[in-house]
Amino acid sequence: MGGGLATNGVEGERYNPGHELAGFPTDSGYLKFALEAGWIGLVILCLLYFVMMQQCVHHYYRSSNPTIKALYCAMAAALFAQIVAHYGQIAIGQMPGILFFFAMMAVIGRLKQFDDPNIAWEEEEQ
Repeated sequence: MGGGLATNGVEGERYNPGHELAGFPTDSGYLKFALEAGWIGLVILCLLYFVMMQQCVHHYYRSSNPTIKALYCAMAAALFAQIVAHYGQIAIGQMPGILFFFAMMAVIGRLKQFDDPNIAWEEEEQ
C-alpha cells in the first residue's frame, strides 16, 4: 500500500513533516501516485487511462457521423497527450488540467448517445 495522500515531496514536508516519504522529490505524476496510493492504486489508475483511450478508439470506429468522429479523434489526441505528459511531470491533478480531464471523461462517456441518425447535425437548406 502507499504512504497516503500528501505524504511525499513538498506537500509531505508541509502536511506530514515526520513521514518517511516527506521531501522525496517526485517529478513524474505516476511516481507520485505510486508513492501515495501504492502499486494497487497505480494499476487502477493505468487501467482507467487505458479504458478511456479504448473507449475513444472503439466509439470512433463505430460512429457513423463525421462530426462525432472528429470529436472522438480530438479527445483521443488530447487524452493521449495528457497521459504522456503525466510521465514527465504532474500534468493530471493540477487544478486547470483536472477540470479539462474530467470534462473529457464525461464527454467520452456521453457522446455515444448523440450518434443517433434522427439527430440533425447540419442545417437543412431552404
